[in-house]
Amino acid sequence: MHRLPVLLLLLALPTTLSAQSGPRQLSAEELTRLRKSVDTSRDSSALAAQRAMASRQQEELRRQEEERLAQQQAWEQQAYDDEPPIQAPAPGIFEAFVSGFQGEVQKQREQDAQQQRFLEDLRRQTDAITRQRQQEQEQERQRLAEEHARQQRLAQQQRQQAAPQNPGGGAGQSTPGSASVTSAAPAAAQQQAARAQEEKLRANVAMERQPQQQIRDQQEGSRIELERKRAVEEKMVTDRQRTEEQRRLASAQATQQAEQSLRTTFRGAAITCPGGGKDVLYLRSSSPPKTGCNVGFEARCPGTATGNGVHFSQANYIGASCGFGDSIRIGHMACPADQVRVDMTQATCS
Repeated sequence: MHRLPVLLLLLALPTTLSAQSGPRQLSAEELTRLRKSVDTSRDSSALAAQRAMASRQQEELRRQEEERLAQQQAWEQQAYDDEPPIQAPAPGIFEAFVSGFQGEVQKQREQDAQQQRFLEDLRRQTDAITRQRQQEQEQERQRLAEEHARQQRLAQQQRQQAAPQNPGGGAGQSTPGSASVTSAAPAAAQQQAARAQEEKLRANVAMERQPQQQIRDQQEGSRIELERKRAVEEKMVTDRQRTEEQRRLASAQATQQAEQSLRTTFRGAAITCPGGGKDVLYLRSSSPPKTGCNVGFEARCPGTATGNGVHFSQANYIGASCGFGDSIRIGHMACPADQVRVDMTQATCS
């Protein structure tokens, strides 16, 4: 391409030379123009060649991308057509878990009801003891009041009996029976003094018993209050343990469901990745419903029994493909990539 302007120039030279009387030498200016013309033609040809090569490379990349997209669409369609329908997980384990959880909740409710009945019985006993103490104190006050009134009446009767029985007689006169009345007065006074002494002793005994009874009442009240506080603390501990157990069971149930969903929704196949090595297979999978779990896989060729294939794993699994998600290497297989079956064998989510 860059030789065409030079040839045209050479063809034009004979005509110019023939018009002249003889050959002549080119001037420096003409030589400079000639060199510039040749350099410009050469640069234009090189630029055109580079542009053509870049166009061909872009066309090749576009064709490869279209083939890759078409292959991926065909693979996804085939995977969905060949994949058996997802079966619902067997309800046995889940029902057993739920049944056990409900049993624990019912057991906890029965314990709470039993503890509540204990607190109510304790409160009723405390109220009964308090009422009994009040009744005993009231009865004791009434008894003391009645005894005091009886002593006053007895003393008044004794004073009346000891009074002179001769209001109408003169001095030095006596009536029949005055000697017996006079002799009975000292005996009545002695009886009254004895009763007064006895009453004083009873009052002292009652006064001595009253502080002791108050101390016993205070000790009984302290014991009942201590038992009530202990029962309240035990109930708080039981409630906290029940809440923690319910939270733990709910978290375990959610984790189990996430792991089961991760296994049942998995779809994967073996592919080769650019720059991944000759005949080295990698995993391409669907997007997981939960990320960050530790998972294990098995790749098998047709005719290979379950458990005898190639086992591999991935921590913090987020999905896999060439350049997207995790780059999970399967390795070499005895069959082509489109015949490899990949299953998720285990999933552990925290």
